[in-house]
Amino acid sequence: MKHLFVALVAALVLTGAAAGAGPSVSGNVLVDLDHGLPFPQNKQNEPSITRDPLTGVLIAGANDELSLDPCTNSNPPCPFTPGRPISAFYRSTNGGASWTGGYLPGFDSIGRLSGGDPSLDYGPRRCRNGSFRFSCGAVIYYSSLADPFGDKVGGEQTTVSRSYDDGATWSNPVEATTTDNKSNFDDHPWLAVDNRPGDPYFGRVHLFWAVFCFSCAGNGNVKLYSAYSNDEGRTWSTAVQGGAAGSWANSSGSSTMAMSNLNSH
Repeated sequence: MKHLFVALVAALVLTGAAAGAGPSVSGNVLVDLDHGLPFPQNKQNEPSITRDPLTGVLIAGANDELSLDPCTNSNPPCPFTPGRPISAFYRSTNGGASWTGGYLPGFDSIGRLSGGDPSLDYGPRRCRNGSFRFSCGAVIYYSSLADPFGDKVGGEQTTVSRSYDDGATWSNPVEATTTDNKSNFDDHPWLAVDNRPGDPYFGRVHLFWAVFCFSCAGNGNVKLYSAYSNDEGRTWSTAVQGGAAGSWANSSGSSTMAMSNLNSH
C-alpha cells in the first residue's frame, strides 16, 4: 500500500549549541481521504505539494485511487475502473497537522476525466492593470493529465487548473497542450511558475511534458515539449519541442527539461 505522508517541520531557535542546526521533523501526518478503505482505494502515488507564501496554506496533489472499485482480483494490481477520476487535491491550513480535499472538478467541461500525474506550484495574481504582483494575491496551479471518455478519441492530454483560495475551489481545467492527442498521448507533466519578483517573466507559468507514440515500439519516439502562459493559465503558447527523451524517458524527463529551459521562453 502506498500513502501520502507530509513531514511536519519545526523551526529551531539558533542559539548557543543549536547554532547552525537545521530544521527538525516533528512527525509524519497521513494525507488521505480513505481512512482505512480496502485496496486500491487506500492507495496514492506521485504526490506534489506547494505552499501559498501569503497565507502559509499547504496544497498537495496525488494520484488517488479512492474512486476505484475495491480489488477482487486474487493477484493484484487490479485494473483501473473505467470512468473514475484520479487527480486529487489536499489542503492544510494548520501547517500540515490535518488535511481536507477531494477530486479536481470540471473535467466534464472538456469531455475528459482527470488522469493524475499532478504538478503544483504557486505564483502571483494578475492585477487589474495586467501586471503580476503578490499584493494582488496568489494563484495555485495544478497540472494534471486528462483521459478521454465517451466518444472522445485519442490519448491523455495535459491540463492546468487554478485556485485563488488555496485549493478550496478550483477553476475548470484548461487544455494546455497543442501537441497531437489522437495518435499520441501526453505524460509526466511538470509545471513551474516564475514567482521571483523582479524577473523579466515574473508571473509566467511554464509547462513541460513528454509525448508518447501509441504505435511506436520502445521509447525512441518519445519527445519533450514546453509551453507557457502569460494570463494565469487561461491560454497557452504553441508547444515547442525541447528534445527527444530517447530510451531514458521517465518521470524525470520533463522535469529535467524544466530545470534547464525555464528561462528560455
